[in-house]
Amino acid sequence: MYRKSLLALMILATFSVTAATDKTIIVSTFEDEDGENASACSLREAIKAATDNRSYGGCSAGQLSITDQIKLKAGTYKLKKTLVVGSNLVITGDDAANYEAEDTYTGIFPARSELKTTIEGEDGFGLFDTTAGRSGLTLNNVILSKGKNAYGGAIRAGGPVTLNRVYILNSVANASGGAIYLEGVNANLIASDVLFQGNNAPRGAVIGMSCIDNLGWTSHSIALERNSIINNGSASAKSIIEYCGTAVSTISASTVAKNISIDSTLKFTHDEANKVYVLSPNSSLVLNSNTIVENTTNSTLLYDNVGNLSLSANILAYNKGGKSCRYGVANPSVALKDLKTSTVSATLNAVKPPSLTGSQDDVCDLPGHIYAASINKFVDVSNITFSSLLNNLTPLKDGTLPFF
Repeated sequence: MYRKSLLALMILATFSVTAATDKTIIVSTFEDEDGENASACSLREAIKAATDNRSYGGCSAGQLSITDQIKLKAGTYKLKKTLVVGSNLVITGDDAANYEAEDTYTGIFPARSELKTTIEGEDGFGLFDTTAGRSGLTLNNVILSKGKNAYGGAIRAGGPVTLNRVYILNSVANASGGAIYLEGVNANLIASDVLFQGNNAPRGAVIGMSCIDNLGWTSHSIALERNSIINNGSASAKSIIEYCGTAVSTISASTVAKNISIDSTLKFTHDEANKVYVLSPNSSLVLNSNTIVENTTNSTLLYDNVGNLSLSANILAYNKGGKSCRYGVANPSVALKDLKTSTVSATLNAVKPPSLTGSQDDVCDLPGHIYAASINKFVDVSNITFSSLLNNLTPLKDGTLPFF
């Protein structure tokens, strides 16, 4: 009996500690208030209370030395100006899970459901800016919509950004980074189960980044997993994702489709002619198990002899307007043919190899030794129709991202 009582007391003590330390700031109004109403807590006031570690408006104070948590309810938060983040934050939208069904991806309960929390711009400004404090920002279960800025339509990041089940929609940058712009050496991105759709910018219609800081390469880490990057860009956008500086990036299990740009969908080149957008030799790009199709551009994947490129188990074909992979150097066919060793590796990709006599539309330029190797190194789709390999794009439904 004594042991059971002691165990019960220990469990209750644990609950008490948990309750005492759980000081999540609960946002109680959709209005974009800024200190004028002490009876309600707005998202803007919650961020300020977290940054300053003292109560503001109707919000409780943030906590010292830990990452503050902000909780939003279902509905739309329409902003009057940019949200400036000055400390590490986690912002979570309303629960987006169906506990009566299995998840399409994991096969276990609960299934993901539609996102119900939206943060929306109204008057042509960015939604989040973390550049002043270079703070970390984590967003869970939210939709970001209609942001507009010179750099970073939805998010201008000066610190690490983590996105879990986030949609970034219809956001625009006048210079670079229609959805997200990574500014400075602390700006990195991890995005899991994210939808990028309807975003645009002259460079990096979805993601742009700074290249040189303090006369040195700017380092960025970008990891995109289970993302859908669809219907971004325009006939005036140069690129969809533009890498520069020392960029270390992985894109895996993602759909990149139906984007429109002039030069490239994924730009991974040194660009010596334009000294501003240069890529460090220490950069790397890994593409693994992606479906990269139906993009309209001159080069779906544009790369050169700078940095390391790894391609595995991708469908990189059925694109329009040029080549699916282009080697961006002078006399590329000669350079690729004579290249004995390379910073490029490729295994088990579905691609259209270059032809000596046929059309070069949609072909994938890869070093000669890759195409000369075992047949298992690639799948030739030259005579395989799109419909034989893939179904049509499945739209966003019940929390499941668009996919083929």
